Amino acid sequence: MTCTLSPLPNVPPRPRRRWPAVAVALALAAALLGAAVAQPPAARDPVIADMMARMTGATLMRYVSELSGETVVYLGDPPAPKTLMTRYSRSPQIDDAAQYLVEFYRRIGLSVEVQRFGDGNWPNVIATLSGATEPGKIIILCAHFDDISEQPMEWAPGADDNASGTAVVMAAAEILRHYTFAYTIRFVHFSGEEQGMIGSQAYAQLQRAANADIVGVLNLDMLAWDSNAAPIMELHAGMREDSYRVALTFAGVIADYGLPLEPEIKRAGSINASDHSSFWAYGYPAVLAIEDWQDFNAHYHTTGDRASAFNVPYYTAMARAGLGTIAVLAGVLGGPPPTPTPTPVWPSLPYRLILPLVML
Repeated sequence: MTCTLSPLPNVPPRPRRRWPAVAVALALAAALLGAAVAQPPAARDPVIADMMARMTGATLMRYVSELSGETVVYLGDPPAPKTLMTRYSRSPQIDDAAQYLVEFYRRIGLSVEVQRFGDGNWPNVIATLSGATEPGKIIILCAHFDDISEQPMEWAPGADDNASGTAVVMAAAEILRHYTFAYTIRFVHFSGEEQGMIGSQAYAQLQRAANADIVGVLNLDMLAWDSNAAPIMELHAGMREDSYRVALTFAGVIADYGLPLEPEIKRAGSINASDHSSFWAYGYPAVLAIEDWQDFNAHYHTTGDRASAFNVPYYTAMARAGLGTIAVLAGVLGGPPPTPTPTPVWPSLPYRLILPLVML
């Protein structure tokens, strides 16, 4: 999340509201979803429930630990140990972080590319899962992987901002690759966010120039801080109706699957200080999913932004909601085919032994 380092201003507490009952949420989604995104399956689709069960806190925290320098990673060929002490875009280690992402996507079998942009030649990392029936329509799950602190060139763990979002995109890709979707899903990681969404602006501009048919963008930025045990999260949709439909889908997933979150959809009061706003600027529907901004992360943009401060159950629920939303938007068609039963083969025996067996 891009912002100045000044403390959060005193803001009067806002009234809390719970999302309507499941039936109301479904009615709203059915009325507003329209043709902009793939039609959602029936509430509590067992295929999506299976996906969500595969999204675990242990996996998420492992990726966050690697991204934030808590755990050594091994990069290159042959692999060499690296500790990602910072992911600051102006630091040379931004390329190590990009390499970490590229090698992850190659390892799980997705095609991946790096887009370079700006005077700093900074990287965006883009992995693709092609759609089965309408591959020209694109759903994007994205997060910025760069970070900042009071000493960004040396030590910027950036666990919540934004290893939390980056890890969810990674974990979602690892799960979703086993399923089939109508639309193409892109898993996109931006650098240059902390300098003013430079990476996402370059990417969105390129997509518009190519007339890409992007029908929904879900941007994940700061997902794991919850210090007051109130499971509120925010969906910043702006005033576009197609973005609002994406937000309604996210809120509907929370209701359908009984996730312990209370979504608040923001329209006129939406913030634009994250990568979703770059897609707004180029006419694409996009939503920011973020933790409760009133329960402000005390370690924001400091070296104290560590994984040890996470509320892991809250974070896991946020990750599952994002995963389910992408599955609905992309039009899930089914799971992977069952593993075939191995065909019996003759044992590898010398022919002098096989011949007497055949003659019995």
